[in-house]
Amino acid sequence: MQINKFFCCFLLFGSVFFSCKFDTEAQNYYFKAFFLGDIAFVAEGEVFRDMDLKTPHDFTSIAAKIYDLEEWEIEGKKTGTNTFSLPVNINANSIILSKETIDIPKSIVINWLGFPDNFPAYEMIFYVDGKKSYDKFHKKGEDRHSMYFIYVGAPIDLSWYDPDDEPKDWFWQYRNPKHYDLNFNKPGWYKIVKNNESMKDNSVYASAKNTFISTFNSF
Repeated sequence: MQINKFFCCFLLFGSVFFSCKFDTEAQNYYFKAFFLGDIAFVAEGEVFRDMDLKTPHDFTSIAAKIYDLEEWEIEGKKTGTNTFSLPVNINANSIILSKETIDIPKSIVINWLGFPDNFPAYEMIFYVDGKKSYDKFHKKGEDRHSMYFIYVGAPIDLSWYDPDDEPKDWFWQYRNPKHYDLNFNKPGWYKIVKNNESMKDNSVYASAKNTFISTFNSF
């Protein structure tokens, strides 16, 4: 009888406990577009071997290409042991980026930013020593934030708020609301920065002269 009472209490406690869902503090993410120029801009920065940006990479060459359009290529200049300067332009090897759609697959970044199919938007990728280096960061003090360079050939506003209400886990209810401030109000080059806090001081981010590249995941 004692065992049955204990078993019943255990079942009651278990049913109440496991029917509860525990909320955790939401982690907000912010994605914001910063205009760099309608035709050209200069990317300057440093190259590192690790994701923590601690180990300088004494690279040999650096270039910029459009995702899946490698004929469009601009070579950069090595300015120090691991520093570079790269003048970007819409015209490279007689291929001019414009409002006319180039028939190439959309990159993952262009896709998840929400650009419609057949829209003239293209991601620029850095190649260090001939290998793709997708990981790019804007560095502010000790903090680093993922960023992307894209060309947009026509105005479009992709701003929206994703409350992320769908549960991620049956037991722990955690959310990652996302704020997309992506108003591409004119054709040109843009820098997209991902941050875990709102980016109110545009002057801190609206430049490509603070570009940190990691070759850790290069291929």
